[in-house]
Amino acid sequence: MKYFFKLTLLLVFGSFGAWSQQNPVDSIKTTYKDSIKVIARPYSDKILLRWMPLSPKLWRNSIARGYTITRQTLSGTNVVATTSFTVKFNSDSTKWHLADSTYYQMVYDNHDEVIEMGSDTSASVNLQYNLVAVGADMSYAAARLGGLAFVDSTVTNGVTYRYRIEPTPLNPARKSAKTATSPIVIGMDAIEVTASSISYPTLAAPQLSRKKGVVELKWDFDSQKIYYGSYVIYRSTNGGAFERLNSQLWTKMDNSTQFVYYLDSIPNTTTTYTYRLAGKTYFDEYIPSVTSTITVTKELTQIPAIKNVRVTSQGVEVKWRFPADTVISNLASVVSGYLIHVSSKSDSAFQLIRSVTNPSDTVALIDSVTISNKVAFRLSHYYRIGAIGVGNDTTWSLPYILIPSSIDVPPARPTNFRSARYNPSSTSKLHMVRLDWNENTDADLLGYRVYRTIGNETEKIDVFNGIRRRIFTIDTLGEDTDYPLIKYYVSAVDSNYHESELAIITYQKPDTQPPISPVITKYQVKGTDVDIYWAKSSSHDVQRTEIWRKLNEVSGTWSIIKTLNATDTTRMMTDTSLMVGKTYVYTVAAFDSSGNKSCYDVPKFQSSQNVGDCYQLVIVEIVTDQKPTFTNLTATIDSVSTTPAITLHWSYTASDIEHFELYRSETPKVTNGTNTTTNFTLWRTLNAVENSTQEDEPKYSYTFKYGIRAVFKDGRTSNMKQMTVVMPDKL
Repeated sequence: MKYFFKLTLLLVFGSFGAWSQQNPVDSIKTTYKDSIKVIARPYSDKILLRWMPLSPKLWRNSIARGYTITRQTLSGTNVVATTSFTVKFNSDSTKWHLADSTYYQMVYDNHDEVIEMGSDTSASVNLQYNLVAVGADMSYAAARLGGLAFVDSTVTNGVTYRYRIEPTPLNPARKSAKTATSPIVIGMDAIEVTASSISYPTLAAPQLSRKKGVVELKWDFDSQKIYYGSYVIYRSTNGGAFERLNSQLWTKMDNSTQFVYYLDSIPNTTTTYTYRLAGKTYFDEYIPSVTSTITVTKELTQIPAIKNVRVTSQGVEVKWRFPADTVISNLASVVSGYLIHVSSKSDSAFQLIRSVTNPSDTVALIDSVTISNKVAFRLSHYYRIGAIGVGNDTTWSLPYILIPSSIDVPPARPTNFRSARYNPSSTSKLHMVRLDWNENTDADLLGYRVYRTIGNETEKIDVFNGIRRRIFTIDTLGEDTDYPLIKYYVSAVDSNYHESELAIITYQKPDTQPPISPVITKYQVKGTDVDIYWAKSSSHDVQRTEIWRKLNEVSGTWSIIKTLNATDTTRMMTDTSLMVGKTYVYTVAAFDSSGNKSCYDVPKFQSSQNVGDCYQLVIVEIVTDQKPTFTNLTATIDSVSTTPAITLHWSYTASDIEHFELYRSETPKVTNGTNTTTNFTLWRTLNAVENSTQEDEPKYSYTFKYGIRAVFKDGRTSNMKQMTVVMPDKL
């Protein structure tokens, strides 16, 4: 495909979407994919028809066969004459080299590609269908050549005609005709149209607004999309002839709004512009809009600059330059005057203290009383100057700070700096520290800064996140904060951002946080011995780890069977000489340098449990007895039923069974000397009460290997009982 276009596929079926939403005949259904949507434009001497199948499949199947138009001439409700027309895609490429080549190529190339290549992939046909729909919407001439439009020039003014559009050959199951009176008549498969001259409604003028360097045009696209799918924009400058602005048709790209926008770049001069639209209908008609006019003035692009601000015996002298970096011979043609502002801050709250009406002035003297009414005159403050353009727009200089020499000294260091635990009775795991100090008496005090360092850190963290005026703060230390000595710092800052010396205190956060629990990861029973494996605590301040054991009895007491120091890398031990038939419980605990012990709980004799806020606590129950041998597994083969099956049966009696695990592999009949046996892997997990299972539709001539074992609640398993089943050949 050779074309490029400024459209989005969200606009595909722009006209058809508009018709379905605004069609006054609410009985027309738009959800049938085998339907053809039709619109018509009546004139007194002709009727223009335009249609589109509502599915890519129906469109593709109709390309080569074309469409049959059945026209019935009506007199009241009676049909007095019937005429048929056939419309097909025009494959003569010489007919397609016309104006609006983008839209012609969209329709021609995609029709032609489907016909010549016979493409039937869903993605390809959908894309071709979408592009053809867009191209036909944008050009009625292209729609005619594409077999999607027809001009009936054999009509009589005032006579009503019923048109039915159908793929060739005719499909008898089509819907009934509908009637509407409008410049555009809409229907599904069939419509009734009266030949007459009906004008389009007046197209409203675009709304105009001035933006930086452009004029923005805005108009309501959705309210007119039943008539127009695209627009041409025209502009007249200072009452001159209208000229076209957009070389490509302009349409709406953003479906989230009902409006469409166009930005017209304009030179920076004082000019009057008049704009109008021309809406392009789906029948290649261009309907002009009402005009709208805007006068734009030349924008001020140069900025002023303050050269100097100084205090004199008469007040404050402000000197400036305009423009800041060049020379203009006739300032009166650019600016009408200046505004001088003052503020106690550099970025906000500027107030007017002097208006200058002579564009040639470059200096002004403001008395100190006027300034003192706006800011604290003896403190540092800021000035800026604005140049007023002849179009009443204003550009501003950068702020200029004035620092009286009498306050060029930092404030005093805060006194009585102190710290204390805040809300120690709280059950929250967060540790909060309250910091207080006495208020400074400096007249130009802006506020305070508070910092913190932890341990050996040298970089100070800003606790206040800037400068605050209050004389206390609460610092929150997270649960994961370590427990070395913490240093806090506070300084005073004046309005010139001079910072005082730092007041410093230290604070020790107590260690009350137990270490993270170590975890028993697995165990193995070997006769009267048990191998215990564990993962150590991840806390860095663990001093020792202890392995504990007790008998599973009410009177049983814990005993430490192994202790490891912080540097010990052992992760396994063997507990020997256990008594046959007894149950033992094991757990592991870690202790940190402050004596805190990792959490544990009274045994619940589960393989694992979560207790309160503890990390995983593993308690292992060991029963040093033997489980029965799994011996009974049989199979029944049903190879003659419509649905063949293999049914497995077993019996196994033991207590504390959690579930059964069944394993399976399959091997096809060897036909060419190769064997492709699948892996013997877990196939099904069944409840402890079940004693059979069925494999539906096993493959004929395959050999199946099955295995079953019991899994107990303490994690142990029985032996694996296996058997082989051979499916016979299919009869």
